[in-house]
Parts: sequence; structure tokens; C-alpha cells
Amino acid sequence: MKIDFTQRIEASPEQILNVLVDHNNLSRFFNAKISTITEQNSDEIVGGKGTVRLIKIGPISFKEQVLIANNEHFSYKIIGKGPVSEHQGDIYLKQSSNEYDNVVTDLHYIITCKAPFFIPDGLAKYFIEKDIKLAMKNIAEYFTRQIANKLESQK
Repeated sequence: MKIDFTQRIEASPEQILNVLVDHNNLSRFFNAKISTITEQNSDEIVGGKGTVRLIKIGPISFKEQVLIANNEHFSYKIIGKGPVSEHQGDIYLKQSSNEYDNVVTDLHYIITCKAPFFIPDGLAKYFIEKDIKLAMKNIAEYFTRQIANKLESQK
């Protein structure tokens, strides 16, 4: 199964990457508890390649490992036993500007995975896509609030 969508965010790729690699604070955007259990490889950015994070969604828990973390591409996969198999998430960050010449980033999120045999692909896709789209919307709103707060403080 494949999930593929784009979310425009009023922030630079670097700002978005900083949110994505701050694993211990991702729960504010996702409907899950997320914590770092293994740090990144020694030559990587904090939260970058090699990081293993524990994801808890209700009674379900699983581990994800960061494969790539830079200003253009963030990638991770589920390792070990998870609610779906062969799960990999790839987030591509492409900077552009909006009609006001403000920096924006198009976040292109692609997830590939296989649902368990007892759950129809369409149903699994619906729930995964719903949660991920809500999380990306929450991240977009976080940056929009930061801009609004900055403008308000300049008055």
C-alpha cells in the first residue's frame, strides 16, 4: 500500500527538519507517545541517521529507525515487529515561496507498507493516512502560530 500527499508549511526545510528530529517532542503533533531509545550515529545531526525511537499508540508499541535526515529528505522505517510490515516513510522537503515572497516548504510525504492479512489495505491506509495528515497539519499550524506570534509582538 502507498500513501502519498503534500503539505505546504510556512517554514524553511531546516526549521521543519529540526521539528522532525526532535523525537522526544513529536508527541505534540502526533496521536502517539514518541521517545528516543537509541541516539544517532556519531557523525550525524542530533536525532538523525541511526536514531531509534519508540512509538506508542494506545496499547500498540513499535520502533522506528531514522535512515536519512537532512534539509531535503527525512526517511525512517519500522524495525522489528510493528502494526504493519515493510513500513518506510520518506519526507521530501522542497523550499519555495508564496505569493507574499515568504519562505514556504512543500513537504511531500510517502509511506509504503503492508497491512496485516486480517486488515483490508483500504482500512489500514485510511487510518494511517488520517493520522499522518493530521500530524502534518499540526506541524503546519505550529509554524503559522509562530509567525502570527512574531507579528503580534512587533506591534
